[in-house]
Amino acid sequence: MIALMAGRGISCAPAILERITILDLGISKRQDIPIKDLVALHAALAEVIRPALPQSVELLHWDATRRKIPFWDLLHFLAPVSAVRKVILFTILCFFVFFAVLIFGPLTAEQVGNGIPLFNTEVEADMASAENTGGTAGGNMNHFALFCLTLFYVSLSAIGACFATLYDANRYVCEGTYDPRRGSSYAIRIGLGMMSGFLLSQVLFGLTGDARLFGRVVLALLGGFAGELIYHILNKLVGAVESVFKEDPRSLVERITREAEAREQAAIQRRQAAQTVEAVTFAAQMEAAGDPAARAAATREFLARSSGTEQAAAGNASDPVTITVQKAAATAAFLRRALEILPSGEGAKLRDALDRLEKGIARVRNIDDRGELAVEAAKLGGLALAKGPLKGILAASLGKLAGPLAPLGISPGGLALMVVTLAGQHGAVAYRRWKARVLNAPYLPDLLPVDPIDAAAVQSALDDMPDALAALQPGSDDMAALNRLGQAAADLDHDSFFDSFGRAFAGTREEFDAAVAGFRDRMRQLRRVELDRLVTTEIPEPMLVLSGAPDRGSLLAALDMLQETPETLAELEKLFLMAAAMRDSPTAAIDLQLLREALAAAEKEAMP
Repeated sequence: MIALMAGRGISCAPAILERITILDLGISKRQDIPIKDLVALHAALAEVIRPALPQSVELLHWDATRRKIPFWDLLHFLAPVSAVRKVILFTILCFFVFFAVLIFGPLTAEQVGNGIPLFNTEVEADMASAENTGGTAGGNMNHFALFCLTLFYVSLSAIGACFATLYDANRYVCEGTYDPRRGSSYAIRIGLGMMSGFLLSQVLFGLTGDARLFGRVVLALLGGFAGELIYHILNKLVGAVESVFKEDPRSLVERITREAEAREQAAIQRRQAAQTVEAVTFAAQMEAAGDPAARAAATREFLARSSGTEQAAAGNASDPVTITVQKAAATAAFLRRALEILPSGEGAKLRDALDRLEKGIARVRNIDDRGELAVEAAKLGGLALAKGPLKGILAASLGKLAGPLAPLGISPGGLALMVVTLAGQHGAVAYRRWKARVLNAPYLPDLLPVDPIDAAAVQSALDDMPDALAALQPGSDDMAALNRLGQAAADLDHDSFFDSFGRAFAGTREEFDAAVAGFRDRMRQLRRVELDRLVTTEIPEPMLVLSGAPDRGSLLAALDMLQETPETLAELEKLFLMAAAMRDSPTAAIDLQLLREALAAAEKEAMP
């Protein structure tokens, strides 16, 4: 790293120069140097040479100074990294095969344009017709010609894959950010490119007309270059086929909810039937009892069965009154948390409902008479329905979101259900990323694994913006200073940024702000692009289907549209705050389920 600094003329702080002096002891006395000092020096030098990586610098230095093998030394001029040299040699081999087939092979332009007959129905039909009539088809070929045609398209796909691989490797080597682990992936990447180029040109698309020759050849090259594109195409096809047979996520949630309600209702009916049988039995016992002692014994037995004394003694927690009180208490806690989120003007009806529910819970807990207890518990069960108090508030919110989302074909109820469901499914870091992206919250260091703003990105942006370069006048050889400049441009407000970097500017404050505006936007956009990439990969496919968005990009575009007006942004923030409060509660699973039920009921009211 010191050799790299000296070779490129990179300056460093005096404190780092002082640390470097510990190396004067030499290799023979390296054991006299405390390991913590070496680690601290290594970290400081790694920061100075950024964006270059210490491992990459070591690899390039080793490759340049190692003992050379006479023949392989001639290939060193191709690239300073062994893995990249192997890719270049494979590229040359692919070109040799491609030109050999093109020049010496038996292929005609028509055969190349038609592609492999097995995947081209028109050519197969011509060949079959020619066989039946005794003639020859223009696309007919023998086995050797078919082998040459396959070799032609495979080698062309490999050339496209090698081009993409070498292009990326060139950037990594030039910037000093080459990671040796990438070398092991180059063969896989080229193999995927060969397969994708062949599939794209022969299997996925059947082209007809005068453009067939140009189209198939270009598709093979394009498929090799963009192997990831073919993966996404095939993945979309699989998803489309799966969606035909899989149940819609929203219907699945509704079906599970209906089945749970049906089971609960059936259990209530069974308990009521058992209570009726007990009452009839008690009446028969009272009628048959001939003396007061027998009647008293029958009464005590009936009360024992009705009050659940035997069940309580056995530890059975399935008493319907107990279950009702527990559900009511959970609903009250849920409504209390929702009330903390809602504006005071919207929470009046919800507060009244919460007061009635809490009074009902207290009343039921203070009743000793079993008959009165059953009646009051039934009333309490009606009060405990979370759909009632919140349904109107959430329906109004969904109605305000419906207008902007209508042109995109996205259901506001589906979007809201997705937001609430992700609150329960995402981990802590993923949920913070999702929330920050949707609500356009300020950047925090833990949102991204690696900050995309580095010295190379800052220097590239300044090279494209001469006004910003003239206004800021950074030292291009000080990587740490460039890092600080880029991060400050994205993080600081206008006044703080001017105080830190604009005092030496010769013009006015307004001229400084205008000169650096584009640069600051570029720095923020770097983080926004990386955040979008992470957020889209963390959205499960069922959640995308639930929202109604055709793809993840359209989903983010819809959320950005909702941020443009204060009214829709307020509703979006309200929904996120409510989901976050339920996620952080001690009974998160219950609260999120109650919120989903309330949203489902609100959607039916808002979108009848």
